Amino acid sequence: MIQPAKPQPTPESSDAPPRVVSRARAVRLARPLSLCLCDFDPLYAHAVASWVRDEKELLWLAPRTLSPLSAPKVMAWQRPGGNRMLLWDASSATPIGYGELNEMPNEPGHLWIGHFVIAPHFRGRGLGRRFVHALLCRGFQDLGARLVSLVVFPENQFAIRCYEQNALQATGREIKYVKESRMRHEFVRMAISLPQFERLIGCGELPLRSILYIDDGAMLRRGPVRLPTISG
Repeated sequence: MIQPAKPQPTPESSDAPPRVVSRARAVRLARPLSLCLCDFDPLYAHAVASWVRDEKELLWLAPRTLSPLSAPKVMAWQRPGGNRMLLWDASSATPIGYGELNEMPNEPGHLWIGHFVIAPHFRGRGLGRRFVHALLCRGFQDLGARLVSLVVFPENQFAIRCYEQNALQATGREIKYVKESRMRHEFVRMAISLPQFERLIGCGELPLRSILYIDDGAMLRRGPVRLPTISG
């Protein structure tokens, strides 16, 4: 996961007329989003590639992918049995996040989250936490997973906190040699099991489901969509 950009304060002049100050405040307020999850559409590979702003972000997102990131390289992330997801703002018909639920080789029922990223202009709004929860719901409730895991760079504390907010726990560390960059990297392993996930939902610490999964991606491409409200 890529570190979200910190929101920058916007100074206001105390001498400005009330009408101008009020309008400035309105501009700074984030509009409400209507979030949904759908399967990845190759039409948006270029958009996903554009969300990575520098080599550090690319390293944290995809250690095996050499810079610069491009649409063909995003397409090359496809794995057999993988579930590639887009997070959408249905109210503006805009994809704003990408992530994967991949099958762990030789471990039935074990999925791992990969290539998790939020579009830069939507970072810092808690969407990463909600997106991770949506992927966990998709994995456990729809795809029959018994365990969901991931690896993350230990320096990426924003990502680690996001995963911890969804009750993923560190299970150890590992060193991996990345042949593409000819470098060794240390990763933190994190995971959550189905019984843990269900227990947290049962006691109200996690919502049952807060983001709809839409199986008709073409509907989103046609324009803004009003989604039904769901309770967690």
